[in-house]
Amino acid sequence: MKGNSKDNKVFERYGTQAFQEYMIQVLIGDVEVYQRTANIVEPDYFKGEAKTCIEYIKEYVSKNNQLPTPASIKAFTGVDIKPEPSPTESSKEANMNDIEGFCKFKAMINAITIGNDEVSKGNFTSIESLIRDALTVSLQKDLGTDYYEDPLTRNEILNSKQNSISTGWAELDKKLSGGFGYGELEIFAAPSGGGKSIFLQNLAMNMSVLNGLDVVYISLELSEELVANRIDCMMVEQSREKFKSNVEFYSHKIRNDYQNAGRMTIKRMPETTTRAADIRAYLKEYEIKFGKRPNVLCVDYIDLLGTDRADASDMFNKDKFVSEELRALAHEYNLLCISASQLNRGAVGSEDPTNANIAGGISKINTADNVIFIINNQMLRDRGEIQLKMAKTRNSGGVDQILTLNFETEYLKVKDPSNTLQNAIITPNTSSNTQTNNTASSQASINTSTPNNQSSAPTNTGNTPSIRQLLQGSKKS
Repeated sequence: MKGNSKDNKVFERYGTQAFQEYMIQVLIGDVEVYQRTANIVEPDYFKGEAKTCIEYIKEYVSKNNQLPTPASIKAFTGVDIKPEPSPTESSKEANMNDIEGFCKFKAMINAITIGNDEVSKGNFTSIESLIRDALTVSLQKDLGTDYYEDPLTRNEILNSKQNSISTGWAELDKKLSGGFGYGELEIFAAPSGGGKSIFLQNLAMNMSVLNGLDVVYISLELSEELVANRIDCMMVEQSREKFKSNVEFYSHKIRNDYQNAGRMTIKRMPETTTRAADIRAYLKEYEIKFGKRPNVLCVDYIDLLGTDRADASDMFNKDKFVSEELRALAHEYNLLCISASQLNRGAVGSEDPTNANIAGGISKINTADNVIFIINNQMLRDRGEIQLKMAKTRNSGGVDQILTLNFETEYLKVKDPSNTLQNAIITPNTSSNTQTNNTASSQASINTSTPNNQSSAPTNTGNTPSIRQLLQGSKKS
């Protein structure tokens, strides 16, 4: 009951005409207060004469770069408003807090009201955006980074975010000056059938096994079971046919050998109708269930995502908004987002694709942090190789460089030219290889590991170097 009483008092305070008139008195009584609060004050938060006054005041300031006088307000609106007497510094802060509280309250009320209309129209995806925008209404109190104050700390923070996540391929890490970073959007591009999903699945495995990171794999095309089975075959380095013929043994091996890997969760979502807001809602559910957020989000693939902000026929803007929304999601959750995009028919069989080959809008390239083209032709496959061309690198000088990786076509695994690292991946715990478990085949392959802390990494037994040591050694070499 106390909570209800408090809510009623808030509503009675902010909902009265007297309080709205008081807000106007405060706004026109001090230029500094107006300048610091004008960005969150909207006419729609007010009613009647108060709304008319705010509309006039904002228009006047926009045209004349100064506040209107009470006489001017009365002449044009018919409303007699007297500004608050010269406020003290402490009263300024109190007044600005009142304005901020009022605007937050009214923004949420408006969002709920509009949200009810959206529900009746069946526009469910826009409701979360309305509420999120209402929650962001606040005064700008964070003035940013003081350049000279602490250079060491700010550089340590930067280095912990950028290029800090190994791809699992030392050669690619070198081109990226260390790897990928949190808050980034990475895009791998290839023609249809050129290996987009294969690379995303290899990366999901590397992030989970090598880095011990929690991975969410959103599939907009392939079923959860097929994605998981592909990763199964990569894990144990066996063809699909061989895995199927001894599924109980290999399922048990995956279950037991990778207990210390990061959680890997695969989720199928519908193509075209899925929005970044839908993925955000899924991540909220994930956080509630597991008590933490994932470190890596793989979206297979970005071209199949939709947006409410542009029509699907407007490819440039559709791709622009989709990529911006996905990157904003990565920033919001401080996770690494990896996706893929289609290259057009001009890139089929090409040994040197360019940005002109990107399907749809080139706006995707403008937004992404790193864009990497996959070169996968018959000549390379015959040699057991696949190539990557660095189309865009935001934090390194690797643009236009091409690197060659090994490609095991039998089980679709991408490897470094040196096999040392990959051998360590598939034999983290050889003592369990001979064990069997009659119930293993009934275990769902969608979650390929048990929960772990974000800081944990795969364990290693015996005298075999650790995976992290191997990675560091490869980078140094």
